[in-house]
Amino acid sequence: MRKSKWGLICGALLIAATAWAAGRAFSDKAESSIQIQEDGNGGLEVHKKEVKYLTGYLPEYLQKVLIKVTTDLKNNTGMDGVQGQSVIEARSQNDFFAAPIWTVTNDAQEVAYENDYLIKAVKYGCCGDFTRSALYNVANGKNPATYLDEDFYTISVPNTQNGNRYMAQIDDPTAPKTRNGKDYIGSIAYFHDNDILAIARFYAKVPAGWGTQIGDVKLINTAGAKSKNAFRGKELELWDSDGNKDAHAAFKGFAMTGTIMFDTQTLTLSVPISGDQIDDAGIKVSAGLEFEVIR
Repeated sequence: MRKSKWGLICGALLIAATAWAAGRAFSDKAESSIQIQEDGNGGLEVHKKEVKYLTGYLPEYLQKVLIKVTTDLKNNTGMDGVQGQSVIEARSQNDFFAAPIWTVTNDAQEVAYENDYLIKAVKYGCCGDFTRSALYNVANGKNPATYLDEDFYTISVPNTQNGNRYMAQIDDPTAPKTRNGKDYIGSIAYFHDNDILAIARFYAKVPAGWGTQIGDVKLINTAGAKSKNAFRGKELELWDSDGNKDAHAAFKGFAMTGTIMFDTQTLTLSVPISGDQIDDAGIKVSAGLEFEVIR
């Protein structure tokens, strides 16, 4: 059988390309360590350095991403809590991992994937404080939000490229401590992988000596008895909007609820989503509870 000159050239190019691709390599070396020292009070000071690597994909799943996490942990056996600091560095297959595409530092004790698109840096709560999970976009390192405890839910529309939406009780350090003579309680946010779309902040008159927060936070489907929407763990799949590529029309029919308790009072709240936004007019709160929506 005759082989064309073009076929021989193509075959040679294919072999050369394969050899070139196989020849590329990236390596990185880092050491974990531990140091334990007596503190003079009968306790031990423990300092650990941990290094780990996480692999995943950039959006569209076309290129790999490599996440390097270097975490320093310090604690004393005679005290509660662990101090942490994590340096998170992302590299992309686009330049074969040659240079970081983003780097962030966070007071976190653990770093892991939240989902395919977000990394979470977790700072565990101590002594009654919240656990805080700062989210970072895998592609660009943007921090859309930091959620509190486990109060985080994902909302998706099947068979579209609309991207995920999220609802969570978030850390909102810029919220005013008082409003119209009432005390700041907490914030519910609606956001995507890059930024917050809206925040609902809640205020109530809390007696001196009482502390409170939004508890019993849940995402609920409000689309009605005939709705095909379904929960998969903490993700709500909007099957009522299956294939709808118009995000404004697709993201609707769900709400985040919560409870606020102090003294003898139990207050409730509900934050609905319509038109891919917090529906200000649809927010429901108990008497004595006020809110404002920030965009």
